[in-house]
Amino acid sequence: MKTSKKLIAGILAISLLFALIGCGGSSGGGGAAPVEDNRSARDKVYDLIEKDLTAFNGIPAKVLQDRSGVIKGLPVEKKDKLTIGYTTGSLGSPFFVTMHKAIEEACAAEGHTLITQVNNFNTEQGLADMQAFIVQGVDIIFANTDVQAASAVFREASEAGIPVIATSNQPVNYDSNVITDILSGSYKSGFYVGEYTAKQMHKKGGSIKVGFSVIQIGSGDTESRGNGFVGGYLYAAREIDGNPYPSKWEAIYDGYTIWREFADKRSKSAPELGLELLSYGQTANSNPDAPGGREATEDLIAVLPNLDLLVVECDPMWPGAEQVLRENNRTPGVDIQIACPADGTRVGMEALMRGEIIAIGNNSSRMNAIGMMTIAKNIFIDGKDMNNIVANTYTPTLAITKENVAEFYNPDDDLAMGMAYELQTVDAYNASVSPTADPF
Repeated sequence: MKTSKKLIAGILAISLLFALIGCGGSSGGGGAAPVEDNRSARDKVYDLIEKDLTAFNGIPAKVLQDRSGVIKGLPVEKKDKLTIGYTTGSLGSPFFVTMHKAIEEACAAEGHTLITQVNNFNTEQGLADMQAFIVQGVDIIFANTDVQAASAVFREASEAGIPVIATSNQPVNYDSNVITDILSGSYKSGFYVGEYTAKQMHKKGGSIKVGFSVIQIGSGDTESRGNGFVGGYLYAAREIDGNPYPSKWEAIYDGYTIWREFADKRSKSAPELGLELLSYGQTANSNPDAPGGREATEDLIAVLPNLDLLVVECDPMWPGAEQVLRENNRTPGVDIQIACPADGTRVGMEALMRGEIIAIGNNSSRMNAIGMMTIAKNIFIDGKDMNNIVANTYTPTLAITKENVAEFYNPDDDLAMGMAYELQTVDAYNASVSPTADPF
């Protein structure tokens, strides 16, 4: 049977139509118009947070869910003397040493028994420590470990009538079986340090070359501090350029776009926004200390001798990073500028006072220790209702700079002085949220 010319023409027409569709063609020649995104920058940021929570540690939530029905080992029998089980990631850097020392001193002063185990950032060991505390029948557990991996053990302890207070580098879910998780708002400290750094370094219409020495890409602290630093730098740079953002939300959104590509691809050049992020180095074993700082910096400086700024994630890493810089004839504060989104060590603040560091984010672990001891006292001694405080209690932070360092520096303390803060209930938090204000 012969195929008709009309049928062949029809087949060709259909084929051409599908070819045009496959190539994005249309009768107008330009394809479908892009859908305009009319959401506010705030809504866009909260959408990002749902997809990538690790990069926004400390951005206030839109609203918090009630936690009063979550099992937390409450109520407890009132008592004056407690046995506290404490598993900590390390006792090898000022942050962890200061936190342990503050807890130890408070326990000695109040007559409590403290059982400390060091898990060396090993999640399985942290879980084993807590299970041993449950068997021993301690009154309360302080848990410095991977809080997401520990969720089942938190529940086990709570069901056994043992309250848990976490202190970590990542937020817990609202239904986590802890009284609260006390942690640094890592994004916020990064933002403040980035903002201050831009005010010191950015020139109208200019751009700087930046490298990062970080603990570990993918971890909550590293992602949030780096992301926050970029957002804060952009926020101040746009103001210096005479084209300020309408709010911090827009800077946060743009900063994340740049940071995510940088973290994923190891470089991101955005000279039109004032930043050229050239590369990053990481610690070998996620240790935020001087050897870790050296590991994260030496390969970076070897291949990038022309950096204007090195962002050293936390200043316990600073001594190692400084060694590498000086070995490569890069004098900090002269040939290259340094910024540290955390923690506020005595050594770091002394370097800041010498002009070697621009700014440091205040992340004193003394605040974590005070929070844990305060909650324990509230529960067991004062009989206060701690059943519905927020799941994540963020310690306050700011940028320590040459203008305010005297308020935080004490030659006899390894870390900066802390700041007072309140333990907030879910109801109080929700009543304070504004849909139009900046996040901080």
